[in-house]
Amino acid sequence: FVYEGELNANQEWHGRGTLTSPSAKFEGLFACGVKQGYGKWTFDDGSTMEGIFVDDALCGEGRYTNDDGSYIVGTYVDGVLEGLVKECEEDGTVLFEGEYQNGMRHGPGSILFQEGTALKGTWVEDELD
Repeated sequence: FVYEGELNANQEWHGRGTLTSPSAKFEGLFACGVKQGYGKWTFDDGSTMEGIFVDDALCGEGRYTNDDGSYIVGTYVDGVLEGLVKECEEDGTVLFEGEYQNGMRHGPGSILFQEGTALKGTWVEDELD
């Protein structure tokens, strides 16, 4: 990893900085050597992940955007989607709304179709039950 940015008196990453790895780049805030505060990962495939980081992990409201512009918004716990999530087209059209557990569809949810109909059901580990 290569870090460019502010350092504290202990020479730890602290303040605004950029962390570059072979396959991704993180731009955001650091505190005492860890990602802490708002930041954004940009991956080599063009996808991004952004939100508030706590102790190096995305926590709270976050957004993952695919390279085609479609995106997922929801709550992250230690870097993993948990709870109510919306999967959307680039223009904001909701494709799926429902529960996630351990980063997968799990629990009640609905797939929404463009003509206005919906397929409602319960998902178990990303599969419609």
